[in-house]
Amino acid sequence: MSAKRLLRDKDKKFRLLFEEHPQPMWILDPASQKILEANSAAAALYGYSPDEFRAMTLAGIQGPEEARRFRNEIDDPARPAAGAWRHRTASGRMIDVEIAAHEIQYGGRKRQLVVLMDITDRRHLEDQFRQAQKMEAVGMLAGEVAHDFNNLLTIITGYGQLILNQLPPHDPNRRSAEQIMEAGERGAALTKQLLAFSRRRLLQPKVLDLNALVASLGTMLQRLIGEDIELRLVLPPDLGRVHADPGNIEQVLMNLVVNARDAMPNGGTLTIETANTCLDEGYASRHVAVKPGPYILLTVSDTGAGMDEATQARLFEPFFTTKSDGKGTGLGLSTVLGIVKQTSGALEVSSALGRGTSVKMYLPRIDQPVATEPLEPHAEAAGGSET
Repeated sequence: MSAKRLLRDKDKKFRLLFEEHPQPMWILDPASQKILEANSAAAALYGYSPDEFRAMTLAGIQGPEEARRFRNEIDDPARPAAGAWRHRTASGRMIDVEIAAHEIQYGGRKRQLVVLMDITDRRHLEDQFRQAQKMEAVGMLAGEVAHDFNNLLTIITGYGQLILNQLPPHDPNRRSAEQIMEAGERGAALTKQLLAFSRRRLLQPKVLDLNALVASLGTMLQRLIGEDIELRLVLPPDLGRVHADPGNIEQVLMNLVVNARDAMPNGGTLTIETANTCLDEGYASRHVAVKPGPYILLTVSDTGAGMDEATQARLFEPFFTTKSDGKGTGLGLSTVLGIVKQTSGALEVSSALGRGTSVKMYLPRIDQPVATEPLEPHAEAAGGSET
């Protein structure tokens, strides 16, 4: 057998192995960074056909930040660009890939065989885990601060009430005592939010019909958002039940509705929607601490200003707020997250500038009848000589 035929057979086997390999791969010209070949797995991952790949260079797949990083880190273009990188797919979606590059002889010249691994889901889970650890640490601190703060508030409001009780209605100092009490009440409300965020607040869960709870709040929520904002309630009649603290769910709705109102200063539409849904293994694998199964989806969406990516990255940080001074504590979404986690649920926020914001809460669905409060018999008034 001639050397030329052996070379052809070797090239044919390599092409067959390259094309049929389940791992995404390229053949790259290290000098020009031009993609010479791409296999079917690479075409499926990126959404480009092999012909489209052949017309591209590595710079056409990298985002602007990655291109700068590539120029700064890879001083020798002929050296394999190993490590983790971000690439843009045909649809514009950014994915995280881990690259291993090997020098090979291809077509009689030195080329790079680039093996790619999609690590987007892994990166997403790592980010979630880091965020969960950070929030857990901050939550522990917030819980300790809330308890100490609550003890101080008890003294302040207790003595404030004693002073108030001793002052006649027209005393000039009465207003000052009332200011002390009002400040104490605001502090107590802040403490409740801190405890909800740190998940140390005592729960009183019940079997709830979310539709009934949302409908009962409808009138109050409409007053809260004002006349310029239309409130839409989409409540299907076949909704399942959840096991949650009704006070906590009301607090969640109030916080989200206030945020939506503030995002629509010129009016708009606020929609509160419920639905039965199921989260599969795929969803659970992409979200830390979420189990697959039946859930109730509670969605609060608005047509407001929306948020950029930088703001969304800090949404759940305690005391982070985009509102002006005195307009918010920055604990609204932190509290919502704490309550949803305490109910073994999941929370998702999607937003875009100029397109509004949608907050989705997944609460575990149960098949139990709604809890009803037992009627307590009226006790007879105890007689005596009291005044």
